[in-house]
Amino acid sequence: MLSYTELIKNINILIADDDDDYLSMTYAFLTQIGYNVDMASDGKEALEKLNSKEYQILLLDYFMPEMNGEEVIKEIRKTNKELIIILQTGFSGQKPPIETMQKLNIQNYHDKTEGIDRLNLELISAVKIFNQQNEIELSNFKTNVLGSLMSGVAKQIKASLL
Repeated sequence: MLSYTELIKNINILIADDDDDYLSMTYAFLTQIGYNVDMASDGKEALEKLNSKEYQILLLDYFMPEMNGEEVIKEIRKTNKELIIILQTGFSGQKPPIETMQKLNIQNYHDKTEGIDRLNLELISAVKIFNQQNEIELSNFKTNVLGSLMSGVAKQIKASLL
C-alpha cells in the first residue's frame, strides 16, 4: 500500500475561488505539502480547466460571481461523476443543507473560517476516498479478467474432454 506522501503525488487539485488572497494562501499551503494544485478565479475558468486536465479533487467556493458553486457542480456532474468535490464558503453558518450536498453529489463541505488545518483534514479524507475508489476499480478489473480467464480454461477443458 502506498504512503500518503506517495498517494498525493498522483492527486491533482483544482481550487476555484474568487478571493485572490485565499486562493494564493491555499495554493502555497497545498503545494508545500506536496499536492499538484491549479487555480481558477471563477466558475467558468474552473469548468475550462476541468475540461482540459484530469483532476481528482475540486475545492469549490460556493459564492462566486457569474456562476455560483451549485451551478458549477451541476455542469460538472453532467459529464463527471467521479470528481471529489469539497464545497467551501467563507461565511460561517452558511453551510449547505444535507439535501443539497446529496442532490449535488458532493463529498464534503469546508467552512473557510475553520482554518487551513481543517481543510487539510478534509483533503486527507478526500485522498482516502480517491484511493479506495481506485482500489475498487482495480479489484473489479482483476475479478473480470480472472473470470474471463477461468471461463476460457473451462471451455478448453470441456472441448478436450468431448
